[in-house]
Amino acid sequence: MQKVNDIIEKSMIYMVSVIGLGMMLYLTYYCFRYSYSMELEYNQHVFEYVDSLLFHVLGLVSTIVIIWLIYLVTNKSQAAVTSWKRYLPVTMLAVAMFGLSLAWIFGVKNSPANDQGWVLDMVYELQKGNYDVFLPYGFLGAVQHLIGIATIFLGIFNLFHSTNYQIIQVVNALCILAFVFAGWAFVKKFSDKKCLKVVYGVFIFLCFPLYVYTAFVYGEIISITAGMIMVWLIWHYLQSEKLILVLPICICAILGTMSRSNFLILSIASGIVLAWYAISKKSWKHAVVLVCLIAAPLLQEKVMISAYENAAGFEMESGMPKNLWIAMGMQENGDEEANGWYNGYIYQIYNGAEQNGEVSKELANAYIRDRATMFKNGTADWKAFYKEKFLTQWNESTYECFCATDRVESGKTPLVENVYTGPIHRTIEAFLNQYQLIIYLGFLLYIVFSLLKKVPFINYLPLIYVIGGVLFSLLW
Repeated sequence: MQKVNDIIEKSMIYMVSVIGLGMMLYLTYYCFRYSYSMELEYNQHVFEYVDSLLFHVLGLVSTIVIIWLIYLVTNKSQAAVTSWKRYLPVTMLAVAMFGLSLAWIFGVKNSPANDQGWVLDMVYELQKGNYDVFLPYGFLGAVQHLIGIATIFLGIFNLFHSTNYQIIQVVNALCILAFVFAGWAFVKKFSDKKCLKVVYGVFIFLCFPLYVYTAFVYGEIISITAGMIMVWLIWHYLQSEKLILVLPICICAILGTMSRSNFLILSIASGIVLAWYAISKKSWKHAVVLVCLIAAPLLQEKVMISAYENAAGFEMESGMPKNLWIAMGMQENGDEEANGWYNGYIYQIYNGAEQNGEVSKELANAYIRDRATMFKNGTADWKAFYKEKFLTQWNESTYECFCATDRVESGKTPLVENVYTGPIHRTIEAFLNQYQLIIYLGFLLYIVFSLLKKVPFINYLPLIYVIGGVLFSLLW
């Protein structure tokens, strides 16, 4: 039986490795050759530019030299340190990033726009006791996967007895503290070498979009923080098998799912790994963790919806069906917007169906079938379509941080305008383009070395997360 398990595990390792290698080779090549930039109007209009190969080569050589120097310095410093001093560097890093996040929040003064503003408006209505927002024509009644983040914001406002959106931005900055510590702990699971921890510190500190997104009044920062902590907890559980970790794992799964519905990717990927170890090791503990990981967010959502329905005095209807987003993700948007990106289709269909979820679902399914037929018979070029969708989502090095936070309270100062549109902005974009290339190349090498070293299946957990994220982005 053990031989059979070994064969199955090796097969799964090779399968995810082949997918991961193909995916990262593709991304690394296009990141080396091209870069993408988005308009600040938040209209998903993406521009493609040919990169300077010399710039990338020089950047890669410089990175290799810097990492080598870090290795030499840390390798010479092997003196034992007391337990609390081990945490001093990462603590200083986290505090520095928290301070820079606050500097961005209060220095730039970004204000919520688009979905951010709509969610906040719904929160303000809930504070007034207006539950009409859950009716089919209400924003939360239509887009029900945003009820979770609205509930989190409502809790934050009630906790601090305020409705100032900057409180949420500060909470995002606090999340950066937890994110840095969780990432550092995750790196330690791979190796306790000082070199790796220093390299992690340098790269996380230079991740400019993290600072900008603290001002984004939405669920991104809360979600990725919950995700990073949950990933570390699951990894730690699989090594220690301590059931006491179930509670924080469930809390992270709940917070992550409430803040962003696509957190489901992490839960599914984690569930695959837990299910395999539960079967291969015949472990009832792994089965318990798996069930709790799946059940906790579902139970939380049911309780949350029931509470709102009791307060409102009516049952919510189905709202926008999820396949509307899938249908929108299959649409060509011409020259104005990138293929498969948001274009308002979900509201056109839903409102055209008079906020009837079932009718909207049927219309979306019909469009999906028609579009799949066009891809199959060659009427539409599926390779060109998904190439553009994939690259515009995964090769845009700012991760929309500028266009998502373009609105600034009382207007931009000359310095802020420079950061968003001027020479400073172009410098940041060039740096992030090189930064992204190094990340992709590094992840590619991680897959290769994992195969060569024949590491266990658990070490492929980050790769499974990335594969799930790519599949979701192509589908949604």
